[in-house]
Amino acid sequence: MRLRNGLTVHVLRRIPGELVDGYETDETWSDPEPVTHCAIAPGDVVEPFEPNRDGSSVQYTVYAPAGTQVGKDDRILIPGESVPLDAIGPGREWVSPFTGRRFGVVIKVGRFDG
Repeated sequence: MRLRNGLTVHVLRRIPGELVDGYETDETWSDPEPVTHCAIAPGDVVEPFEPNRDGSSVQYTVYAPAGTQVGKDDRILIPGESVPLDAIGPGREWVSPFTGRRFGVVIKVGRFDG
């Protein structure tokens, strides 16, 4: 699935930090890698109903071209969002069970504020 007039998202890959006493320090991110011809579907926005609790959860689904590699530790910067969103699990191939045709990669992304 390559959308001729699709959107461009940017993938930031996690670069592990040094292990000190069993804890990772100084985690960094790679330079943004553009992925063109994508579609983005808005997902859930959840706000807590508890008093004295501020926060919300925002999620999107990104549909990327077949062969796009996204890991569970990567971040995705999508148009309209000011900060990168965390990948919720690895990207999953969307394959027809009838023909075997690969339509693309489905990536769930989100963030929690608060």
